[in-house]
Amino acid sequence: MFCFGPLRIFYAQKPLVLQSKKAEELLVYLVCRGGSLLSKKSVAETIWPGRSESQAMCNLYKTLEWFKNLRQKDIDIPIISKRGTIGLDSRQIYSDLWEFDTHYYNRSQLQNCQRAVELYTGSVLSGAPYDWIAAYEAYYELSCAEMLELLSQQLEKDKTGQFNFYQRKLKILTET
Repeated sequence: MFCFGPLRIFYAQKPLVLQSKKAEELLVYLVCRGGSLLSKKSVAETIWPGRSESQAMCNLYKTLEWFKNLRQKDIDIPIISKRGTIGLDSRQIYSDLWEFDTHYYNRSQLQNCQRAVELYTGSVLSGAPYDWIAAYEAYYELSCAEMLELLSQQLEKDKTGQFNFYQRKLKILTET
């Protein structure tokens, strides 16, 4: 799943368009939450705001059933649903957000900053109408800005180092 910029979902290396917008939103929300197991109740309240708890839970179970029916088409989205929780099996799914996070947490190494900045191709799910997305947009935008700052500081250091080397060399040449 590619969540920077417009959403792009692939299954078996082919584009996958989910016909249910709420199923798509559920999947994206679970990705944004790192695939971690979350309370079904809190997920239902987030995806179906303004609904009664029972209606939101009913909608969640219908959506989970929709995902199960995809298996008949040989599409197996790795959703984990057990004991009042829901999440994703992160070993079976790729997300550019997760790769970005890995590089961000290891940002002390310059190549991690470079790769994370490459991954950031636009705000998270740009144009998505989800009520809950603003916090994720802000987090990733600030994280990318931080890494761009680190990269520019490093470039400035490198440039200064090269500049000093050339200055010393020029001084040696002009003194002799």
